[in-house]
Amino acid sequence: MNTVVKIDPKDIDAIAFQEASLDIWDKKYRLTAKDGAPIDGTMDDTYQRVARALADVEKNEVREHWYERFLWALRRGAIPAGRVISNAGALEHKPATSTINCTVSGTIHDHITIDQATSLWQRLAQPNVMIKVPGTAAGLPAIEELTRRGVNINITLLFSIERYREVMD
Repeated sequence: MNTVVKIDPKDIDAIAFQEASLDIWDKKYRLTAKDGAPIDGTMDDTYQRVARALADVEKNEVREHWYERFLWALRRGAIPAGRVISNAGALEHKPATSTINCTVSGTIHDHITIDQATSLWQRLAQPNVMIKVPGTAAGLPAIEELTRRGVNINITLLFSIERYREVMD
């Protein structure tokens, strides 16, 4: 008895995007002008913008090589974090945005992590930088202290209304 299932290979372009995927891309990640007009006409335009921004930090002699590699990966489902998809290559249209993420550990119970987060935020000295802090019980002291210090924070890991209320208190 042969139990092997044969799967016919499919061309990635033959698989249509789901409505929800297109809606999320349009509302969250599609680059638009200040007047709301789309700059990224298609999802592939977004992939090209992001691939170009990622490759442009490389040395001139390898830049095109990496652009093609990044574009290949994006077109096949290797999607970076939302901040990268939304903001990479968008500086001309969104000057107050960042692709930088930094997460403060919610498991280290001392001020070293808080001091490092504060130091990083001060060194970057950009009004659009936010330091990610887990909204866990262990992360609450960091949330309180970083807020007291005036550090811009992004509270993450809020998966329930109860956890949200605890962080808000």
